[in-house]
Amino acid sequence: MSAAIDFRRAADPAHVFREGVRDAEGKPTEPAAWQEDVIRSEAKKRLILVSRQGGKSTTVGAKCAHGMVYAPGLYLVISPTLRQSKLFLKKTLDVYKNLTGVPRITSATKTEMHLENGSMMVALPGDDDANIRGFSAPRAIIIDEASRVPDSIYAAIRPMRAASPNCQLIALTTPLGVAAAGSTRLGSPTLGGLRRG
Repeated sequence: MSAAIDFRRAADPAHVFREGVRDAEGKPTEPAAWQEDVIRSEAKKRLILVSRQGGKSTTVGAKCAHGMVYAPGLYLVISPTLRQSKLFLKKTLDVYKNLTGVPRITSATKTEMHLENGSMMVALPGDDDANIRGFSAPRAIIIDEASRVPDSIYAAIRPMRAASPNCQLIALTTPLGVAAAGSTRLGSPTLGGLRRG
């Protein structure tokens, strides 16, 4: 990979989306304005509220792919079920495999992805907080279908975030999910201050 491509990608994370995300015909895709905003955001807490099949997981997967290259570390994916977390990891892996000149994937399973620069993504089920405990200093915690993840999971990640001040918490859900959960979960003190986007 050329230094110019690497510099452009490092300077603007939206280039990872352009390079890594493909449409149904396998052609590179241009991100929408809201997707660029999400990918570029450095907010410590972010709520992504978009309709089903609106591109939430793909967008945040591209954001994670960028982070795993330029901000190496641990990336945790939590969903109500392990199946959903594995789907998110697969989307991130698909984006990553389309990038050129990035650290080599040293190991990839349905639940974990490891890069030669030390970055790691782990897919976890959000049905029991015991599954979440034991991880330390994550760079990002992604909660997919956030309105359907129990409050005990948010309580379990609180110590991780406290010990890792640069950790981003990104919650993805649908408008229906917010209506179903009411204001109890997404408006709870554990998620208070999430920026909608």
